[in-house]
Formats: sequence, structure tokens, C-alpha cells
Amino acid sequence: RLAELTEGREVPLVVFNCLDFSWKPALKKGYPQSFVSCNPETSICRFYQDYIGITLLELQSLGTPSLNVIVPDSELTDQRVFSFVQSREERDGIALSSKSTLPSVLTDLEDPDQVVTLWNEYCSQQSLKTPSEYTTENYQKIQSDPKLLKKVQDQIKDSGRYFEKSGIDVNRVDPKEIFERTAWYLAMYMGEGQALLESRAIVLNLEDSRVSAWFQRGAQNRLPIITPVNPNDFYTWRNGRNQ
Repeated sequence: RLAELTEGREVPLVVFNCLDFSWKPALKKGYPQSFVSCNPETSICRFYQDYIGITLLELQSLGTPSLNVIVPDSELTDQRVFSFVQSREERDGIALSSKSTLPSVLTDLEDPDQVVTLWNEYCSQQSLKTPSEYTTENYQKIQSDPKLLKKVQDQIKDSGRYFEKSGIDVNRVDPKEIFERTAWYLAMYMGEGQALLESRAIVLNLEDSRVSAWFQRGAQNRLPIITPVNPNDFYTWRNGRNQ
């Protein structure tokens, strides 16, 4: 990618600004339901915008990177992945609100209004498949790969501990549903990695290592990812603000 920059290609520099998910027990015995919100003031890209700016400047010394701060709106619509408290209309509104309000806190970046985009829009602009298609394709890969199936089981254990800390008992949920939800969830990340590879992007990862690991599984470990931060710093800061 660095060579492509020096040769004149406008290389996408992509950083995801994920929305906030909280959880509540399902009304019946199903998988916990998610409640989605967005607060630009406590967004991960606001917290780490200095690192975004520094990385962009370094790449601009070689050529013309194209910064894309991504709001992953597709994560709010795929009901194979999550069960939602809010209606589809509410969730669409949250994604659009995040896109319109996030630039107001990215004051250290040049032209922030031009860099914030939805994941569906990015895929369309790059002439890629839809996010849903990428998720489906990678779900099928998981189902046919014993090593990936083992990774799904590992994630189920991690998710169980997370829900337990949140006061949610998943022992009453059908194990088949837990497995399916988790497989779709990880397929979503794999699909994002595959799409980023196909758009020949450089990724600036501000999330924990689990995210970049699943990106790479979808990208056959060929996706250039820069991880300049310890994401725990952000989560410690945000949790302190929310108390």
C-alpha cells in the first residue's frame, strides 16, 4: 500500500467508529437484546483523533491517502447477528445521527464533514459487495472450517463472561441460538476485513486485538493494519465518564 501511495494511487485509510451497544435480557428465552446509542463526545475516534491525524500526516508524506471514518451502520440492521430492542427506523436514525454529529468533535482533523461515512456507503463507493453479502459469504466459510468453528466456541465463552458481568444469564438461552448468533457476529467482522482487503485499504485499528484478528481471518492475513494505541485507555476513560 505504501508503494501504491508513492505511485499516485489514492489509498483509503479506514478507521471504524463503532456505536455503543448495551444489553438487556430477552423477554422470552432468546438471545439478549441490544440497545444501540451514539454519543460523539465519548466516541473512540474523538478520543484518539490525535493518532488519526498523525497517521494521516505520515502517509501524506508519501502520497494521497483518503481518510474514511466509518460508522458501521450495517451492524444495526443485520438481525442474524443481533436481536434489537429498537425498531429498524430508530436504528437507521441512530446511524445517520452519528454520521452527522461525529464531525463536530473531530476538530483536530481537516474537513471532518468529508471523512465520516457509513459502511454501506463506503462499500458502494468502492464498488464492493454489500456488507450483508460479505457476512453471508464468511458465515459459510466458518461453517466449513473446523479451526474457525473452534474460534466461535472460544468467543461464546468470552461473550458468556461478558454477559455475566452485565447481570445477564445466558444459561437459559438455547445453545444453538448462541452458537448461530456468535457465528454470524464473527462472520460480520470477517466480511469487513475481506471488504477492506478488496478495496486495498490501510486500516487504523483503535479497537481491541480481537477485531483486527477477525478482520485478518476474512482477509487471509493480507490486510495492512496499524494499531498505534492501547484501546484499554479509551474504555477506562469512557467508563469513568459514564459513572
